[in-house]
Amino acid sequence: MISTWVIYPLLTTALFYLGSQAAITRAIWSKYPKWLDRFMSCAACLGFWLGLAVAMLGWWRDWPFLRLPGRDWLTVLIVGFGAMIWTPLLAYQHLAALTALQGDTRPPPPSK
Repeated sequence: MISTWVIYPLLTTALFYLGSQAAITRAIWSKYPKWLDRFMSCAACLGFWLGLAVAMLGWWRDWPFLRLPGRDWLTVLIVGFGAMIWTPLLAYQHLAALTALQGDTRPPPPSK
């Protein structure tokens, strides 16, 4: 069985990073209008919507989450609200790890 308690947080955090901070997608996110840039920079705001999207993928694949059935609207909402919490935390850890790999000992600054 797939461990969705690991997959959901990793997917939402990876999608947040790709959509707002990754160097490989800079050509896309650097051209966002101001309102979209503010939304895409908010890890909790975007995390909720990404959590809903990933949970809908889980709905289609019938992936349970924390013993909740995969095809239940409550599961979709719980993943969405959980993503509001874990996406900013994991994104910060990701940026701290990248900063450490670059040899910089200072913690990364807060997001935009």
